[in-house]
Amino acid sequence: MPGPRHGAGAALEWLAHDVGVGDVAPHLPSWLDSGEEPLLFLNGIAGLGGPFWQPDFPSRYVGAGTTAQRAAAVVESIAFLLQADIDALAAHVLPAKHIRVSGGVSRLDGLCQRLASVSGLPVHRRDDPEATTRGIAFLAVRMPTGWNVGEADRVFAPADDVALRARYRRWRALRAEATGV
Repeated sequence: MPGPRHGAGAALEWLAHDVGVGDVAPHLPSWLDSGEEPLLFLNGIAGLGGPFWQPDFPSRYVGAGTTAQRAAAVVESIAFLLQADIDALAAHVLPAKHIRVSGGVSRLDGLCQRLASVSGLPVHRRDDPEATTRGIAFLAVRMPTGWNVGEADRVFAPADDVALRARYRRWRALRAEATGV
């Protein structure tokens, strides 16, 4: 799923510039938990990858709001792009039982919880900042039994978040209107 993964970090860098801070990371937990209804963000920061394939999609907020609302909208857009990939894959693969996330942006509890709630799937996150390197090593040594045994996952269970799912449906409609896809 190339779309949201390569653009997630770039979207947070863009957000830092948009809200005028050097690093959004220390602020994101409180912004995501502010309780304010997020705006919607049509995220094309690094282009739209699959399933949309539009390299020059213009990003924009839908509506005006506070810094917390804008930050939550950008983070939700990452979850929404991932969910759009899941939706596109659903016609071609067996249903997933859970989602495993890793990497820098996955450190955001608010992103993981939103992804779990919008997808209806538990999201598993292992404290593994070098997941890509570890995965390459796993393949290079021919996938040995017992690899990575013993490390505990943090699991984000789906919540019945009606408002989030409504924002996702509205985001999909607005994105479809903007892209024609």
